[in-house]
Amino acid sequence: MNGKNFQAQKGFTLIEALLVLTIFMLIITTLSTGFFSLNESMEEKHFIKMLERDLLFGHTYAITNNQIVMFLYRFEENAYLLSVNQRVLIKRQLPEHISFLPGQEMNYFYFLPTGNINKFGTLTFYIRNHAYQAIFSIGKGRFRIVQAG
Repeated sequence: MNGKNFQAQKGFTLIEALLVLTIFMLIITTLSTGFFSLNESMEEKHFIKMLERDLLFGHTYAITNNQIVMFLYRFEENAYLLSVNQRVLIKRQLPEHISFLPGQEMNYFYFLPTGNINKFGTLTFYIRNHAYQAIFSIGKGRFRIVQAG
């Protein structure tokens, strides 16, 4: 009687179970690599938007409060800040994979109460292996951020 019950039970062999697990792991690995590249792309876009908003905030603050706002990138800390009269308005610590090109003329500049900036030029920064440029035009503190290429 036990022999008949044992023969009647159906199940998966070890090879079948290992085959299913292998297929499942391949699917998970394929999906996770796509997720990480998507995450990196989202991090780049987030930093660019954050930098853009911080610069617009500094520009607006200078106009509305009739004060000079300084933008400064600190290499030793890998951080940038916006300040008024030695008082920090915004300080952003950057992740290791984001850095500004050293020795640039635009690593510091001022938003004037008139809405202008004290100098114009290009601020280059890197996010992983991608180069970007914040281009400051003459007059009224206008700028745009583009991918260098």
